[in-house]
Amino acid sequence: MARRSKSGGLLLWHWQAWSHFLKCPSESFDLQDSQDPQRIIFFRISCFSNQRQCICGGKENHMKTILINGSPRKNWNTAMMLREAQKGAESVGAETEYMDLFDLSYTGCRSCLACKRKGAERCKCFWKDDLSPVIDRIFASDALMIGSPIYLGDVTSQVRGLIERLHFCALSYDDYANYFTGKVNVGIILTMNAPMAFYNQAYRKKAEEIAQSFRALNGEVEVYACCDTLQVNDYSKFSMAGFNEAHKKEMREKQFPRDLEAAYQMGARLSGGEA
Repeated sequence: MARRSKSGGLLLWHWQAWSHFLKCPSESFDLQDSQDPQRIIFFRISCFSNQRQCICGGKENHMKTILINGSPRKNWNTAMMLREAQKGAESVGAETEYMDLFDLSYTGCRSCLACKRKGAERCKCFWKDDLSPVIDRIFASDALMIGSPIYLGDVTSQVRGLIERLHFCALSYDDYANYFTGKVNVGIILTMNAPMAFYNQAYRKKAEEIAQSFRALNGEVEVYACCDTLQVNDYSKFSMAGFNEAHKKEMREKQFPRDLEAAYQMGARLSGGEA
């Protein structure tokens, strides 16, 4: 059984120019403050397409969840959150695959337009590098969990490059419709050293845009913001006087376990567990 938690976190993103492309037949918004003042404010979007593509190989409860770490650090905050999400997905029987984007060699969209040629296979990036097979696996999955630290108010360049190519090969240049007819649930985990108050003031809108971009996958989209994270174990070794080490370690001890639990719940929920 998946562990249960009273809290969760969610957010979203995309370019306004693609609002028509990203339209969904039904959507619901549920915005509420957590009872715990330290928790991330919960923002959730659910959106389901009228057409569901079955990618389950005939197994009624079998789901495939892809987990992608968009951080250069393989064993720190973002990765730890994603590993918990992976455990949550596996707790409800999902098959999982975990990868680090910084291990791959690729760029953002090259504008080769191969995906826009008449008669070309849709929802496929034809550029020959490490990312194109990942895009194929995302479209063939049932759930995607993607994590990124916030750098200068945005996701990492690796995550942005993935988003560019994932969207562009599914975007029709005839009528700006969405070629993708399947359904992939998406969980977005954002980690940052900024405290919750700063996140609400400066980053919330960007987080909503991030989640909005993934609506093109026609599934439920959730974002969890993990705030006020511990950057290093020993601040005395770095020129980081702008941060209070005692406070950071207190947050690590008291808040971060709650964040990990929320990631576990998200992984289970989006991979077919009970909501």
